Amino acid sequence: MTASTLHKFYAGPGLACVSTCFVYRCLLLWLFSSLLPVSGGEYGAFSENPDLPDYSQGFDPARDPFVDGDNALRLARESGRRVLIEAGGEWCMYCKRLDHYIHGNPMVREALYKNFVVLKVNISDKNDNREFMAGLPKIHAYPHFFITESDGTLIHSQDTSRFLHRGVYSESLILEFIDKWGSDN
Repeated sequence: MTASTLHKFYAGPGLACVSTCFVYRCLLLWLFSSLLPVSGGEYGAFSENPDLPDYSQGFDPARDPFVDGDNALRLARESGRRVLIEAGGEWCMYCKRLDHYIHGNPMVREALYKNFVVLKVNISDKNDNREFMAGLPKIHAYPHFFITESDGTLIHSQDTSRFLHRGVYSESLILEFIDKWGSDN
């Protein structure tokens, strides 16, 4: 959300207080989240999961999303799943939080990988994958999900902040998303 959007949304006599409170809440969230483990720790290093293709395990600026995308589409066709493209990066706090949530929640993890072949596409200063991202709808926040059929047809685009409930990722909201957009639909 941009500052101009905040001003439009909170326009009124309490604007200064609301904006200040918003800034303080963001600062506290950032400080608290910096105390959480972001790799390994109690969740384990999910990047070492031998059951997942390399392109599903992390945001790697050296990977080619076109090659990985072809492989993901092939696997989706062979396994009867859709492809979930996750745009983000290792720099992204919410990308790390979402990954830890998914890999720390067996029900969400199982449902996600049962229904989707996950293709992680790095967006960073090292490689913004501009050419690949130009073929997708414009996004304004990370992580962001795109869903395609196994033939590559884009069927949905969604900001993952919609999975947050009171600042925390929600199992029920993520499972609703998987149920709605998963391979059985």
